[in-house]
Amino acid sequence: MRDCSYKVKGFTIAELCIAMVLSGILVSMAYLAYSYINKEYLKFNRVSNQIAEGYRCVGVLHDQFWKADSVYYIGDSLILYSKDQKIASIFPHDEKYCFKQSNKIDTFLVTLESLLPQYRNPENIEGRICSCNFTFLIEKEKLQFILYAK
Repeated sequence: MRDCSYKVKGFTIAELCIAMVLSGILVSMAYLAYSYINKEYLKFNRVSNQIAEGYRCVGVLHDQFWKADSVYYIGDSLILYSKDQKIASIFPHDEKYCFKQSNKIDTFLVTLESLLPQYRNPENIEGRICSCNFTFLIEKEKLQFILYAK
C-alpha cells in the first residue's frame, strides 16, 4: 500500500488572524489620518475664503472712500457722499455688513468686530469722519484695516 500522508504547505489559522488584526490596525490608522487631514483642509479652506472676503470688502470700501467727497457715521452706518449725492452706504444686517451702492446691494460674509470712526470735529460725534478703523474677526484672529476719507 501507498503512504497517503503528505504535508500541505499553507498558513495556520493563528497566522491569518494575526495578519487580519495587523491590517485592521493599519487601515484604521490610515482612516484617522485621512479624516484629520480632511478636517484641517476644510478649516484652511474656510479661513482662506473669509480672508479673501475681508480683502474684497476692504477693496470695495477703499474705492468708495476715495470716490466720496465726504463720509458720515450715523448710528451704526457709514454714508458716503459725492457732490452732495449719496453714492454708497455701509450698514449692519444679520450680524454681517451690507454695502449699498445706488441700486446694488452687496453683503460681505465677514464678521466685523468693530467699526471705529475718527471724526474731523471731535465735539461732533455724529458727523463727518476723516478715517475709519475696520476690525474683522476671522477664526479668533483680528484683521485690521484703516480707510481714510478725503
